[in-house]
Amino acid sequence: MKLNKRLNINGQPVTLANDKLMLELSAAGRGIVTVAGQAKVRDRVQLDIGYGQRMEPYFTGIVTKAVPAENGHTKLVIKELAFVLGTRLTISLQHATFRRVLEWVGEETGLAFVLPAGADYTDRPIPNFTSAGSGAQLLQNAGRAFNIPDFCWYQQQDGTLYAGSYQHSRWPSRPVTIDQAETGAQAGGNTITVPASPALRPGALVNGNQITRVEFDGTHMRLQWAGSQKTPQQRQMEQQYPELAAGFHLPQFGQVIAVADHARAGELNDPFRPRYAVDVQMLDENGQPDQAVPVYQAVPLPVLFGGPEQGQFQYPVEGTLVELGFAFGRADQPFIRTVLGTGWPLPDIQPGEQLQQQRAEVFQRTDPAGNHTLATDQAIHHIAAQLTQQADDYHGEFGSQHTTVAQHSTEAVAGRKLIEALGAIELLAGDDIELATLANLHLVAAGERVDVTGGDYQHGIGGNSTTTIQGNRSLTVQGNEQRTTQGNTTEQITGNKTSTAQAQVIQGQSIVLGNGTHNMLALMISMMANVQEALQKLDGHTHPDHHQPPNVQGQVAGHAGNIGTIKGNLQSFTG
Repeated sequence: MKLNKRLNINGQPVTLANDKLMLELSAAGRGIVTVAGQAKVRDRVQLDIGYGQRMEPYFTGIVTKAVPAENGHTKLVIKELAFVLGTRLTISLQHATFRRVLEWVGEETGLAFVLPAGADYTDRPIPNFTSAGSGAQLLQNAGRAFNIPDFCWYQQQDGTLYAGSYQHSRWPSRPVTIDQAETGAQAGGNTITVPASPALRPGALVNGNQITRVEFDGTHMRLQWAGSQKTPQQRQMEQQYPELAAGFHLPQFGQVIAVADHARAGELNDPFRPRYAVDVQMLDENGQPDQAVPVYQAVPLPVLFGGPEQGQFQYPVEGTLVELGFAFGRADQPFIRTVLGTGWPLPDIQPGEQLQQQRAEVFQRTDPAGNHTLATDQAIHHIAAQLTQQADDYHGEFGSQHTTVAQHSTEAVAGRKLIEALGAIELLAGDDIELATLANLHLVAAGERVDVTGGDYQHGIGGNSTTTIQGNRSLTVQGNEQRTTQGNTTEQITGNKTSTAQAQVIQGQSIVLGNGTHNMLALMISMMANVQEALQKLDGHTHPDHHQPPNVQGQVAGHAGNIGTIKGNLQSFTG
């Protein structure tokens, strides 16, 4: 039976002189046709093929190149509508879904996509989706990013594009069986030539094989499927570059399953025993453990900077995601390039902040303004030969404070210093204590004050000294007491004063004992003078006649009266 073909350009039938097409799975089909008449670039092309009266669209696309041929014909290069996916399409979406990505591609290219109904991957979001290559690469990347099993895409007969899992496409439910007698030449075990049929397109399941390429030469179709074995080129490349086959040239993820060893000061980190290392289980590109790969043991961890007993160290917790590299592409030289926080809860962190944290209570943070916070619910030890702290304003809040200084301690305060204590203050020293000020010194106590000195006690006052005691005063001197006053001494006592001593000595160029009106010593001198004068008169008196009074009779009585007056004055202030 003869194969019928019909070619329409912009909806108008044209005479087809020659045609050769190639359609591929997950790629845009293309071909070269020769037609009678004229055609121009970007004209719409549709080729229908079939047997008898039944014709079906087989190729829908546009003219991308037109070259004049012989006898008024034109040779056309035609490509399927999906050829626009060969141009660059860049995208970056956060929390993207497969449906949203295809909608974006359709908006950018004008293509219409068809998604399988009921597939779980069409609306399952992923963290990020980014592509910077062509549209075809974008679709392939999407298949991997959304973890779509056996992903494929192809242009359908009506010009729409299917994208999704091959198992959800139309082909697995429409298998085609071709008798070996109807096939022509075969090559490499994965190619057969059969008579042309509209049903044979990329993706078709023929004799159990998934067709990946169809080459149509006008009457026959050469069908090709992916071979079960690698091509000679692949085998040769993998033999020369085994790291390509294992993927060691690409970053790979792994999961820490155990800490391999513990390091002590001075122990050597070498490939035979890194010590600062962990055991890692490799993951596949979908984040699942790759059970085909054994656990890598004692994989070295990064230390950020190197030197003897130098670096920044912390063993990652079991379950931590790490990035592995392989030195020189060798499987026996793995190393951890990066430690990631994927899968772990994050601390409070804002843009512009710097944070190093062990847990919520133990961290070191620098906020966007530059304020620095160092916090721990345990102990902080600072060990240094010299420690210098400098601040314009220093505030300290302590539950309790204990400072031990092995040698001297010096504190210089340029301004005022205030110490406030709700409890007691004790100042103890094993040697001298010196308290000095260039201005005034005030000591105030609301309660008692006790001064205890085991040795000598000296007071030196450059100016005046005033002591005011609201209550009583008691002074006990076990030894001698000596007072020296360069000027006058004045005592004012509103009550009595009692002085008791085995002997008292009062010396002075002038001594006054009295009550302010009378001087006891002056009265005693006056009394002594009257006594002296009376005695002198008695010593020299005479009796003119035996029966006559002495010649000094009135004079002695006058002295006695004077002495009585003196006695009364003394009694007026004698206790």
